[in-house]
Amino acid sequence: MKVAIITYHKVYNYGSSLQAYATKKAFEEFASCVEIINFVPERYKGYGSFKQIFNEKMFYTNNPIIGLLMTLKSIGIRKKQKKAFDKFDEYLQLGKEIDSIGLKQQDVDADIYVTGSDQVWNNFYGGFEKSFFLDFVPTGSNCFAYSASFGKSDFNVDERAELKKLLSKYKLISVRENTGKMFLDLLEISNIQLLDPVYYLKIDDWKTIMCKSNLWEGKKYILVYQLDSHGKLIEEAKKVRNKLTGADIIFIETENARRVHGVNYVTVPTVNEFLSLFFNAEYVITDSFHGTTFSICMHKNFSCVLPKRYSNRIESVLDIMGLQSRIIRADRDCNSIFQESIDWQHIENVLSVERDRMKEFINKCLDLSKQNIL
Repeated sequence: MKVAIITYHKVYNYGSSLQAYATKKAFEEFASCVEIINFVPERYKGYGSFKQIFNEKMFYTNNPIIGLLMTLKSIGIRKKQKKAFDKFDEYLQLGKEIDSIGLKQQDVDADIYVTGSDQVWNNFYGGFEKSFFLDFVPTGSNCFAYSASFGKSDFNVDERAELKKLLSKYKLISVRENTGKMFLDLLEISNIQLLDPVYYLKIDDWKTIMCKSNLWEGKKYILVYQLDSHGKLIEEAKKVRNKLTGADIIFIETENARRVHGVNYVTVPTVNEFLSLFFNAEYVITDSFHGTTFSICMHKNFSCVLPKRYSNRIESVLDIMGLQSRIIRADRDCNSIFQESIDWQHIENVLSVERDRMKEFINKCLDLSKQNIL
């Protein structure tokens, strides 16, 4: 049985790359042939080129002068991103790159079609990307959604009507956030909630693809993974450093960051190095969903800041794990969080139950498909 997965896998983002890898590995336990469709949305074509970066920056500003300056500032680090992330292609075993037009012109032959995880059903970038709703598959195909995310908790009346139509082809739907489940319940669309696919894999699974020679391995350090350039996570890290004698601060830099004295910057590590940096950290401070997720996966003492946008995905997983106390708030800083231990046995018990639910869902997808094929 052949499974074709479409997801965010090549958007030069650590979480996207690793959830795609985990999704593929999960389905490979149940199906003989699993492939990730090498679909690249229009805004990511030619990633790292002047044209791609300029178009992206202009989405956020209507001023071409500002857009030009932002582009010139980013072009160097974007080339580093492309080089670092392209190295991970071998783990995803990608075929020829294809766009939305090509998907409709070229038959993607499979027994099962799966919309994968991450914010595949987000309409933030000028509308819903129909390819992520499997608009290219033949009528009556076996369509499923595995831990998909909307990226937000609600939509207007017109968006709701469009979503209801787009989702009508799916035989089974699982979503990543509790807000996504509540939204689909409101639309009276049957669904279940599952964790992000990266939780399907265990620590030993991740070890197999970690970087084997990390410069920081064997050293004591606090890892900062910050996506919001206006965040103040380094200040929080300095508070913890006072408690961890001899610890360094390492900052994962994916965009040009303002240098802070006494902080070590790792600029655009490869995906494998990213995993290794989390695994070997003494403490993690992050405002990222997947930064939070890999802190949990790697059994790391951590704290997180809720970002202004899409914070529900972090809150959702922390609720499931019983880790709401790891959030930095006005009345609760890193010092107090750092001193509170995490019951990792409880976390593993929760993950064991959630992994069984993931397996049950995948099995059900395959069983329904077999019935249809027969």
